[in-house]
Amino acid sequence: MTEALPDGVDPEVESHARYCDAGDMGQCNDLGFDFDHGRGVAEDEARALELYELACNGGDGMGCSNAGILFNNPDGAAFDRAKALARFEDGCRLDNGKACFNGALNIIKHTENPDFTRARELASKGCDLGSVDACNSYGVLLVNGQGGPADRAGALAMFEKACDAGEPVACDNVAKLGKR
Repeated sequence: MTEALPDGVDPEVESHARYCDAGDMGQCNDLGFDFDHGRGVAEDEARALELYELACNGGDGMGCSNAGILFNNPDGAAFDRAKALARFEDGCRLDNGKACFNGALNIIKHTENPDFTRARELASKGCDLGSVDACNSYGVLLVNGQGGPADRAGALAMFEKACDAGEPVACDNVAKLGKR
């Protein structure tokens, strides 16, 4: 599955490669992360993307999210916002909360006519899957009435959930919403 590694790589990278070759898609994602961030091996964006795509196509939601992040990077060689959103949505379908959050954020920040209804769906699912960032984003969409009716009480509940999990921006939102 993976190409031969250069001599002298970190033993953890070797372990990721061995398990990836054995079909463990989570390890393929981890090996992609190694190449993406130069962790124990030389940084190589193309190889990282190849491994993230392998993981995603093999059913690993984090691999989809990480591929989406590379596609979403305007300074990267693989920059393509449509592919980024598709990969975030793939990851969300595979129940990766971070991918759901990234998809919602991609829609809100990087599309000409944001589909707030879809962003709200992704953020809600991401929150349900444990992404505190998604909970905060879902709260923002609820309080602003984007993608559906405004729901101040629902927004406050999302902000409190994210704040209780340690998300400082959500804590700020709790304080701001309480002052209105």
